[in-house]
Amino acid sequence: MGTLFDIKSHFLQSTVLLLRTDALEDVAASLLQRFGPDSQSSGFFDDDPVVLDFQDWDIPPGTALDTLFAALRSCRMRPVAYRSISPALAGALEERGLFSAPAPQRRVPASATPTASTNAEAAQGHGGESAQPAHSGNATTAAAPTHAAPTANTEQAADIAAAVAPPEPPVGPLPPVVVRKPLRSGQKVYARSADLLLLCPVHSGAEAVADGSIYSYAPLKGRAIAGARGDTQARIVTTYLDAELVCIAGVYCTLDGEQASGLRCKPAQVWLSEDGQERLVFDSLGV
Repeated sequence: MGTLFDIKSHFLQSTVLLLRTDALEDVAASLLQRFGPDSQSSGFFDDDPVVLDFQDWDIPPGTALDTLFAALRSCRMRPVAYRSISPALAGALEERGLFSAPAPQRRVPASATPTASTNAEAAQGHGGESAQPAHSGNATTAAAPTHAAPTANTEQAADIAAAVAPPEPPVGPLPPVVVRKPLRSGQKVYARSADLLLLCPVHSGAEAVADGSIYSYAPLKGRAIAGARGDTQARIVTTYLDAELVCIAGVYCTLDGEQASGLRCKPAQVWLSEDGQERLVFDSLGV
């Protein structure tokens, strides 16, 4: 009998809901007002997986959890994990099928990080162009045995080891994924382990995703998701900001709030604050 199943790793993109208060009923009401069935953004989410970040609030296990979960379901958000939570509340959420998610990690400087074995890649649906830089094969090396004769001195042994040692992997960031054709509604491009460079418009309903930063030199009207794997140093830079949603390291924001006031349809950049509040900061490019 042949193999009945395979186990493979898979990256699942998720939304992070940061709770700014321990009043879960107020959070539920606000969610329904912004993304509920009767709101203008009723179709914003589509059964998207959600990580609940409780920000270490001391919330009793029985406090309005049913109300919060009902609101999430009404907004088509599916809670799958939690983080930053008390042990008592963690038990209550695990009974509901949620698991503990790790905290976001800060970016390690590229100069100190070896090149990953898998290069950046882009996948774009509905007949769109895929921008894929060349892939580098996985290098497998074994330590070369060093045989030193009893009479060989240390310098000779070091010279022999250096001569047979495998070359060190290149150090530096991966090249960006470049997209030269417009992204239309329903299409998506993903720059894995790299920045994303957009030279054509991203239309409403399209999605641009990168593990690194996103640089757009054309109208950005769809969803822009940078730092998709938790890179809190990623940025979104565009010459024309009109996005349906921007996200960095799991922190989402629309352009309806005060944060992006006065920047719609203008050159702007977005980054994640460094004050521990996990909020997005908008600023003009000044061009």
